[in-house]
Amino acid sequence: MEQDLLFKKISENIIYSNYRKILNKKFEHPDGVQSDYEIIHSNTEVAVVVALDENGDLILAKQFRPGIEKIVIEFPGGACEKGETLIESAKRELVEETGYTTDDITEIGAFRGESMSDALYHTFLAKNCRKSFEQKLENTEFIEVVLMNVLDYEKYCTENILSAINLVSFYLVKSYIYDF
Repeated sequence: MEQDLLFKKISENIIYSNYRKILNKKFEHPDGVQSDYEIIHSNTEVAVVVALDENGDLILAKQFRPGIEKIVIEFPGGACEKGETLIESAKRELVEETGYTTDDITEIGAFRGESMSDALYHTFLAKNCRKSFEQKLENTEFIEVVLMNVLDYEKYCTENILSAINLVSFYLVKSYIYDF
């Protein structure tokens, strides 16, 4: 029974606050035992853009990720800014990180990145993208644009450890395109 699985929240405190907050949440389990959980609180919606150029190649962002201390090749994307729709966010992130634009963009689905964060990720498929601008990177971004065919990227995914965000977005779009 689902009711037997619910935890009861006892307390919630901010233990770190900057760009993101880290919360300590104390819950009582159904058996009465209490446990603490550290939660990344960003209360953010994020656009992830699986972008294809006019030749059908993926438009990717090659960049260093401090959390894993590695350079990865992933989809452009970022947080939705205040007053911005999700589709506006997806288009903006595509331009900022790659310099590409399109009018052919569709939201495919949404998902949570992990159980210890409250961020909500929205996957967009952008087709017929064309290079229109120079990148407009933030001062903390250093991104090389990479074009890769879909099969090569799928091979890259199987040979490297990538974020769940990129893997889920890739397979959401793949199943949407090929209607599995």
